[in-house]
Amino acid sequence: MQRTFYAKYGVTDGMLETFGSLRFRCSILCSGWPGWAISARIRGWVVELIAVKDTEWMDCFRCWFPDSVIVSLADCEKWTSLGMNSDVWLSDADPPRKLSLWDTNARMIITRRRARHLPKGSEWVMSVRSLDHVSCGGVTDGSWTFYVYSRRNDPPLLDFKRVGARDLSTIFDSKIQGIPCPQPTAIVATHPKVIQIRPHTFHGGGLLPWTGRHDFVVAPCIFSPTHWVRRRIHGQEMLKILDVPDSICEVLTSSQIALLCQDLHMVPTKVLCALLDSIPNFSPINPEAVTEVVKRSKLESNRCHLPAEVTRRVDSKPSDRLEAPVPSDERLKSGSAVRDEPLIPSKLEELTKAAERMLTEDRNTKATKSDDAAVPTYLWDLAIFPNPSEAQLQALSVLRKGCLRWWKRNTYRSFTRWFHDTYKNCLNFRPQAAEVELSEDAVKSLVAGRECITRSCLATWWEWAGGSRPYFWRWPADYRVQIRDGIKLWIRNQLPKWHVPQRHESDAATRANVRTKLVVVRGRGYIAPSLVKALTAFFSVKKGETDIRVVYDGTKSGLNAALWAPWFPLPTIEGHLRAVEPGYYMGDIDIGEMF
Repeated sequence: MQRTFYAKYGVTDGMLETFGSLRFRCSILCSGWPGWAISARIRGWVVELIAVKDTEWMDCFRCWFPDSVIVSLADCEKWTSLGMNSDVWLSDADPPRKLSLWDTNARMIITRRRARHLPKGSEWVMSVRSLDHVSCGGVTDGSWTFYVYSRRNDPPLLDFKRVGARDLSTIFDSKIQGIPCPQPTAIVATHPKVIQIRPHTFHGGGLLPWTGRHDFVVAPCIFSPTHWVRRRIHGQEMLKILDVPDSICEVLTSSQIALLCQDLHMVPTKVLCALLDSIPNFSPINPEAVTEVVKRSKLESNRCHLPAEVTRRVDSKPSDRLEAPVPSDERLKSGSAVRDEPLIPSKLEELTKAAERMLTEDRNTKATKSDDAAVPTYLWDLAIFPNPSEAQLQALSVLRKGCLRWWKRNTYRSFTRWFHDTYKNCLNFRPQAAEVELSEDAVKSLVAGRECITRSCLATWWEWAGGSRPYFWRWPADYRVQIRDGIKLWIRNQLPKWHVPQRHESDAATRANVRTKLVVVRGRGYIAPSLVKALTAFFSVKKGETDIRVVYDGTKSGLNAALWAPWFPLPTIEGHLRAVEPGYYMGDIDIGEMF
C-alpha cells in the first residue's frame, strides 16, 4: 500500500492510498468482453494467454493485447502450456476439465462460477468474495460473487477497502438534450442508492439499477429551460457506467457499443480491479515497495534508517513486502544520531539527499504556487542524471546557455527569411530603391516582428522575462494577419469613457503585492504610456498563503456590455469527474506566458 499527499494531485487536503506496483503473470479464460484482461493490464500485470469463447471480439483482442497469445477456447488445450507458469488464472466460467488448470504452477485461480471439477484431496482451498459496484467506486447497484481457489499454504485474499461513493451525476453529460422536466428533489443520503421517481424513471443523483439500462433518468441539461431533462442514458455515458477505459471507448463502433450496453453478464472494470488488488503477494514479477513517489532515487542496500516520509526501499527478495517504518524514538538513542554505527561519507550523502527530498515533498504538497516562486530546476536535472555530480550540473548549465543562444538566433533568422520572402522589394528591412517605401502591411509585420525578437532576446531558459508575443510568421497564411494584429473585437455598442480612479487598497501587504504585479506587467510592455480614453478597474484575490492574483474587471467600466462574444459552455465539475477514476492522479499545469 502506498500513501501520498492528495494535495499534490487533487483539490483537497488529506492522504491518498493506492496499492503498490505488484505485477503477476496471468492467463485468462474469457466469455465475450475482455474485462479480466483490461483490468489486469490496468494493474500492470503480464497477460500471457487469453482464451476466448465468443469470437465476435477476437479481432479486438488481437488489437488491444498484441503481446498476448489469443486463441479460441475450443483450441485452448493446445496452448495451455503457455500459461503453465502463470501466477494467476482468471476465468469467466467453470474451467474445463481438459485444461487441467489444477495441475499448473498457478498459485491462485479465480472464477465467476463455482468449479465442479476440483480434484478431491488436492491442496486447493476455496473462498468466496462478493463485491458490489458502488463500494468499488461505481454508479450502479450491481453485485457479483467470485470463487477464489488458492493453495493451502498460501495467504488468503487481502481485506477489501471501500472507495469513495459516487452517483450518476458524476458521469452525466449536461449537453445531451431530452424532455424538459422540473428539478428533482435534492438527495441528502450519505450512501447513494437507487431512487425511483416514477416507474422506469430514476433520480440522477442516485444509482442506476444494473438491469435498468434502458430506463429513463432525470439529468441536468444546459439547454433545458428548467436545466433538467428526462431522457435515456447515452451510449458513451453507459460506457462510463461500465468503467470502460477511455482509450477503448474511442475505438469502439456503434454496433459494439450497443452490444456492450446490452451485456448484463459483464463485470465492470472497477470491480475486477478491486478484486485484483486483494490478491496477496506471492512470487510477483519485479516487486517494488514504494512509500514515496521518487522513482529515480536508488539507495544502497546498507543504507541507514531515514525518516519514514522520505524512505524508499528497493527489495531484492521477491517475497518481501513493504516494511513498516521504524519510529524515530526507537532509532534515536542517547548521544547517537541515527544508530550506533559511525556515519560514513556515503550515509552522509544519503542524509543530505533525504533532506532535499523532504524539501521537495513540502513543495509538492502546496496546491498553489506563488508567481515569484523559484523554478525547480532540479526536476529537469534529475530527469537526465538521477544522481548528478557537480560537473554534470555545470555541464547542463553550459548546454542550456548554448541551446538558448541557438534558439534566439534561429528565431531571428526565421523571421528575416520569412520577411524577405514575403516582401521581395526589401533588403535588410529597407526598400531597395530610395523612391520605394515599405507598404503598410510590411510596416506592421516589421514592427510586430521586432517586438517578437526583442522579447525572445530577453527570455531565459526557464521563463519569458521580457514577456512574449506570438510568432505570427509561423502561423498558417489564412490566419497570420489576425495573429499579428490581434483578434478583431466585435463592438455592438459605443465604447465607454470611464475615468473613475482605482480604489485604494487598505491592507499594506496587499497593496505592495498589487504594485509588484503591475510593475511586472508594465515592465514587459503589456501596459504602455499612451492616450487614455477609459480606465479598467481591477481587484485582487488571495492566491495561496502570501501571494495574490490580480483580476481585471471589464464589467465595472461597461466594456463587457459594449462588446459581443460568442457563447460557449464551460466545462463543469460533473464533466471533469466523468474522466476521473478511483486511484487516478490529477495534475496542475500553470501557463505563465501563453505564447
